[in-house]
Amino acid sequence: MMTDSGSDPLWQRFDVATEALGTPRFVASDVCAIAEIDDDTLYRWLSRELAHQNIGVLRGHRRLFRGSDVLALAVIRRLSRLGVPIARAALLVPYMRRRAEALMTGTAVGTGYTLLLQPSSDGYDWQIDGLCEGDAVPSNLALGFVVLRADDMIRHVVQFLGSVR
Repeated sequence: MMTDSGSDPLWQRFDVATEALGTPRFVASDVCAIAEIDDDTLYRWLSRELAHQNIGVLRGHRRLFRGSDVLALAVIRRLSRLGVPIARAALLVPYMRRRAEALMTGTAVGTGYTLLLQPSSDGYDWQIDGLCEGDAVPSNLALGFVVLRADDMIRHVVQFLGSVR
């Protein structure tokens, strides 16, 4: 699904990215498989913690998910396993969606981005400390954690989405 940025015109790559990320065609079992969550967790998140995120599209009695929804839920699950509150993890969803589109169209600046988080000064929350390219972790990062290799996560999810038909 990821294309060589030099092989197709930008508009064709944009169409591929739009189709993969924006078309509701994945079912709950696809989401659960890639995000490594069970049905109960998925439906609890959608009805409570993530109700405001507009994840999934109802088609009759079925909810279908866009590729960007699958990516969002996989990222949220990854961060929640590390203790990041679901609401805080959900703040990264717009960035990850834009980054996925940029990677798929070949318009991304830089490669191998990693997300850095660290505990807030009060110790009760997390602050997003920034993104760095590759393994270039800032030297002033005292208690930071590298918790998500953003580009690797996007590639993994996009590869999975391409295998689901």
